[in-house]
Amino acid sequence: MKTTKRVIVLAVLLAAVVSGCGEVTVESETTSTGSASEEKSAVAEKSEEASKASDSEVKAEEPTAEESAAEQPAAEEPADTATLGEKNALASAQNYLRFAPFSAQGLREQLEFEGYSSEEVQYAVEHIDADWNEQALKSAQNYLRFAPFSAQGLREQLEFEGYTSEEAQYAIDHCDADWNEQAAKSAQNYLSLMPFSKQELIDQLIFEGYTREQAEYGVSAAGY
Repeated sequence: MKTTKRVIVLAVLLAAVVSGCGEVTVESETTSTGSASEEKSAVAEKSEEASKASDSEVKAEEPTAEESAAEQPAAEEPADTATLGEKNALASAQNYLRFAPFSAQGLREQLEFEGYSSEEVQYAVEHIDADWNEQALKSAQNYLRFAPFSAQGLREQLEFEGYTSEEAQYAIDHCDADWNEQAAKSAQNYLSLMPFSKQELIDQLIFEGYTREQAEYGVSAAGY
């Protein structure tokens, strides 16, 4: 009977020991798992911090647009390959346009008259940076200061000077001329030179390019 009690006691003790070891093992495993998780979290935080630091360094190293533009070498200016004759032709052309208006054709003829070669003249005309419409307008205004013109007569005169039809038309459209008054001045000029009948004077003004209405206005303004 005593033996049986001892066996029972030993069994109980053994079960308690086994149960205690299990608890210890679980606690150990739990502790180990928690420690591993903490280590992983710490490693992840360090990795994230390192990544942010790396990004900051990369951004700091990247040059700004202004710095990039400043670092780029300045574009080289094209070499001046003009000959001495071409440079002198250009200088002559610039001098002419300072004192009088010219068409491109008129300027070309003037430079050739001075003895420049066709290549030198062409270089000057291409590089003078002139507004030929404005040159035509200046020429038209100069003509109207010294003599009366009809619109048609002024157009023909400008084209004779070498202006294109488009340049001449630009001048006609922008010279602010009163063509009726131009017809009146022309009629007075004719009558100061010789006698005209009214019809003869009207016909003469029409021949000069005035419209019939402008011619009749001019003759009436002249005293007829």
